[in-house]
Amino acid sequence: KMEKIKDRMIVEFWSDEQYQEAQQYGFNSMAYSLNTPEDILLAPEKHYKFVTVSTEFLDKYQSEIEKLRWRFGIKVMVYTVNNKKDLAKYSYFADMIYYDGEEPIAK
Repeated sequence: KMEKIKDRMIVEFWSDEQYQEAQQYGFNSMAYSLNTPEDILLAPEKHYKFVTVSTEFLDKYQSEIEKLRWRFGIKVMVYTVNNKKDLAKYSYFADMIYYDGEEPIAK
């Protein structure tokens, strides 16, 4: 059922095994979930193109994650932002943001 929309999806994964499995199913865009400092080092080594990171993890490892983005060109997806203030704060670090806030962000 997803065959027609695979090129518009980014599949999140937590291990290299899951990455390989997603590739076998024909997904081209996958995002590695960063949860430990070791994950930060692994992302450029494995040549991952996207990473996901929680706001809490980003706050703790901001300079390391900035390096992923600026030095290695890895796209950073930040989750979960719930208000406009945090949206402004994390927009600097993110290429994409998961926004769950109730206030509209258009404008």
